[in-house]
This record gives sequence, C-alpha cells and structure tokens, in this order.
Amino acid sequence: MKKFLLIVLIVAVIGVGALFIFKGKAVVRRSKHLLSEFKEATIRKVDITFELTESGVSIALDNEAPVLKSEKITLFTLEKGMHHFSFSKEGYEKLEKEIDAVENATISISLTKIKIIETVKHIPQPGYIKINSNPEGAAILINNKQKAVTPATIKLDAGKYTVKVQMKNYHEFSLKFSLKEAETKTFDTIELLPKFAYYSVDIAPAKAKIYLDNFLVGNTRIEKTTLSSGKHNLVIKADQYYDFKQDFKVKDGEYKQFDVKLKATFGSLAVNSEPEEGANVYIDEQIAGQTPYLDEHVLPGQYRVRVEKKLCIGTEKILTVFEYERTSETLVMT
Repeated sequence: MKKFLLIVLIVAVIGVGALFIFKGKAVVRRSKHLLSEFKEATIRKVDITFELTESGVSIALDNEAPVLKSEKITLFTLEKGMHHFSFSKEGYEKLEKEIDAVENATISISLTKIKIIETVKHIPQPGYIKINSNPEGAAILINNKQKAVTPATIKLDAGKYTVKVQMKNYHEFSLKFSLKEAETKTFDTIELLPKFAYYSVDIAPAKAKIYLDNFLVGNTRIEKTTLSSGKHNLVIKADQYYDFKQDFKVKDGEYKQFDVKLKATFGSLAVNSEPEEGANVYIDEQIAGQTPYLDEHVLPGQYRVRVEKKLCIGTEKILTVFEYERTSETLVMT
C-alpha cells in the first residue's frame, strides 16, 4: 500500500512539473510574440523633426486641431506614409506642406512675413487758370459762383468747370474747360462784345436841353458816349425854337451821330434908311435902335416900322416878319 501511494505521489509531482514546463514555454512564446509585435510597430514609425525659423508657430497634423509650439525645434513621431502639415503664425503667410514619412528626417520650415503695403495718402495738387478780358474789370464766375474780376489768377482743384465772364452792357462770355492737377491754364484775352451802341449830338443853337428817353442828359452838345442797344427817343428843346424829336434804334457797337439845327419860332428884322444912315428906328411906336438896324429874334407877325432923323421927313411902313426868315426893308426919308 505504501509503495502504491509513493508511486502516485511521484507521478503527481512529475505531472505538475510537466504542467509548469508546458506553461512556461507558452509564456515565453507569448512574450516573444509581443516583443516581435513591438519591434514591428517600432519599425513602422519614423521621427520627423522640424526646424522652424520662428517660435510660437501653430502646427496642424493631418487636418487635426493646430498645436502651438513655443520652441523652434519640434519632433513628431509618425506612421510611415504621407502626412499633411499646416504651419501658421500671426503676421506670417500660412504654409501647407506634404511630408512623405519613410525614414527619420529633419526638415527646415521657413515662414514668410506678410508684406504690409504702406498706403501713402495722395494729396491732390491744385491747378490755376489765368484769365483776362477786354475791357478789364469783368466778373469771373466759376460754376456760377463769382471768384474774381479780370485780370485774375484763380486756384482750382482738378476737374471740369464752366467759366463765365460778365460785365454790365456787354454780352456774357461762357466756356467749359477741364483742369488737371498742378496745371496752369492761360486763356486768351476775352473780347467782350458790347451790348450797347454810341451816340453824339451837335446842335445849333449851341445851348439847348437834350433829353434821351425822357431823361435830361445835357445842356449843350454831347460828345461820343454809350447807350444801350435798342429803341430810344431823342428830344432837344431851346427857347424860341421848335422842339426836335426823333425815335431811333441802334444795334450793338453802332455809332449814331446827330447834327441838329433847330428851327426857330421867330424871324429876323433888318431896317436901313436913305439917304442917310443913323436914323432912329421905331417899332410899334417904341424906339428900337438906329439904322442900319438888325434884330435876329423877332416873333412872327406885323409891325409898324418908322425911321426919323433931324432935318429929314421920316417915313413908316407895315412889315411882316415870318418865322425862321429875315425881313429886310430900306425906308427912304425926304
């Protein structure tokens, strides 16, 4: 019986030992398998080192969220194959790069600063126009706003304008022009066309009142002077003369000359005596003078004219004086 138990115990020990040996071999095989897998996994990865020209660069791998890298040198362990990297930093142009990770490598990454183009504000330069007119002293209007009088130099911004030159009794001058920056444009002298005419008045007798369009304009002759173009009325008046009246019309620049001899409302009376001169002349019983007698201003009508002289018998006669005529008579004494 004891031998039997001893045999069983030996067999059991041998079996347990065999079991342990078997399990140990399995563990060893498993460990070898894991080690092999680790080696293979390690062989499938590569280290990519980036040398950056700038620090503080955000790097995104394969479209993942970017990671801020504070250092200029950074390491990535990658699966072999193609990978996409994106490098970005404020003030720099974004850089996209495709990396074929086949072996360990060091790659330089240079970021380019964004060029800031400084905009220089353009200060417009004014231009100038020089303008004159004949006659001078005319108003200059630029786009209907008065700027000066001729002659003048006017500063203007570049652009398109309308210039008008205006003067009383002259036709308006108008011109459109363009002016460039810093340009000086000189216009030829503008000859303003008169909107008036000229007139003069010579009269006999020398003293008379001259009316133009019912306004007294003179008491004697009028030298060449201006008047507006169009219709007018001229009236000349003098005592013991008929009024002169005339309607007339003048065009721009025309010169109208009036040479007027007024028609008297009186006549003249001349009286002589024979056989001697020096006789007293009586007109309507009023002594008027001595022969030879002449009165240039005698109202028209009939007059009793008598001549007398010492040692002579006087004589008389009814004489008729006509307006604007001279009545002459020689009276014979005895």
